[in-house]
Amino acid sequence: MSFREKIAVLTLIANVLIYGMYFGNTAKAALAGEAVLSAGHMISTIVLLIVVMIVGTIIVSSTAPKDADAPADERDQLISMRSDQIAGYVVSAGAGGSLVLALAGFSVFWIANLVLLALVAGEIVKSVACLIGYRQGV
Repeated sequence: MSFREKIAVLTLIANVLIYGMYFGNTAKAALAGEAVLSAGHMISTIVLLIVVMIVGTIIVSSTAPKDADAPADERDQLISMRSDQIAGYVVSAGAGGSLVLALAGFSVFWIANLVLLALVAGEIVKSVACLIGYRQGV
């Protein structure tokens, strides 16, 4: 498994676990009638993801330092480009959904969380598309 493929796996796992906890707690609060946007909760989740990604990248790169320093070849660039393109569709759909919520008069809580969900879903789709690209080829 290449370095970039390992990073895609790390990104996928970190996003699913960390944002799964965030959205699970947010959904619980919303169902309990406590739909209040908490910037602290959102920011602490993002900081946790950043820390996990930094530590994970250091661990992955320490196992194969030559691969970590190698520039992306044409195949890596093509896989990355296609993965970004597919993720862009997901993020665009979420942005459109957020616009619809704003026009419909929903609270900032729902709009902000839909924007965050779109970004997270886009990143998850990007990681999955990247892994498929490495496994099936381009």
